[in-house]
Amino acid sequence: IWAGLREEEEHIRDLSYKWTVDKILATPTVTIEGWTYNTEGKHNDPDVDLVGSDEDTVYKFTYAGMPNGSGDWTNFGEKVPDQAGEYTVQATVSASRNYSGGSSDTYPFIIERAEVKAPSLQNKTYTGAPENITADVPTSTLYETYQNIGGTIVGTYEVLLRLTNANNYKWAEEADGVRDTTV
Repeated sequence: IWAGLREEEEHIRDLSYKWTVDKILATPTVTIEGWTYNTEGKHNDPDVDLVGSDEDTVYKFTYAGMPNGSGDWTNFGEKVPDQAGEYTVQATVSASRNYSGGSSDTYPFIIERAEVKAPSLQNKTYTGAPENITADVPTSTLYETYQNIGGTIVGTYEVLLRLTNANNYKWAEEADGVRDTTV
């Protein structure tokens, strides 16, 4: 603050003050709700809270994390992750008329594996013929038939199915990360 006196005709007439409103360091808070893996690229956008922000406030979001199966922490920059895994997002505010630039703390979120329901298999009736009877398994791009041995006599047989992309999908009836299921 600056203050000065101005004298005129030996009397003090005016007293003027000058003061400044300085920029504040931007300290945004960012949150984001995780989502389930999808092939359409649909994702949730981050929410930012910054006191005094207006429509001119520009945010940049950066992402980092570990896609399932990678084993490596990866910086994605401004690209939104599109694989199932554990991630963080951080908001950065550019310097503006009211703010000097600043960044939020990172906020964690998860892209969950999408669920795959194992197909229902139809029972078959023994025909009396000496042929091997196997299950008719519906085809899918999400899984492959890993084992379908069947048999030549009356009995109960298993079919082993394997996910084709276990990093982004999980069996609806199994724990997360299980690649094979038996039907």
